[in-house]
Amino acid sequence: MELAAKKKITIEDYQKDKTTFYRITLKDMHLVSRNPLLATLFNDVGNGQTVTTEEIKNSRGKKVSQKVNRCYIDWCKNSYNKVVNQGLLVEKSIHKRNTNQTIICSLLFLSF
Repeated sequence: MELAAKKKITIEDYQKDKTTFYRITLKDMHLVSRNPLLATLFNDVGNGQTVTTEEIKNSRGKKVSQKVNRCYIDWCKNSYNKVVNQGLLVEKSIHKRNTNQTIICSLLFLSF
């Protein structure tokens, strides 16, 4: 939504078989060179200029969906690290996240 507000992309809705989908169109082509997630979505799922939520939905289970997933996870980690490095997250939250990760990993280990 931030990119749409900055007019770097446009988002339009369309109907297909009584289902609403969205078409996302690049207005700033430099975005894909700086963002691997956007590059994957527009270049691998879409046609290089646009991507639709229908195309994203139809890519599930295909090799490209694994690439999108990896890029999304990397984007999440990078965004989280930026917030932590800027001091915008309180220490208690960081500790709680680390504790939760440890518990989840332990439960997964014990379940096998």
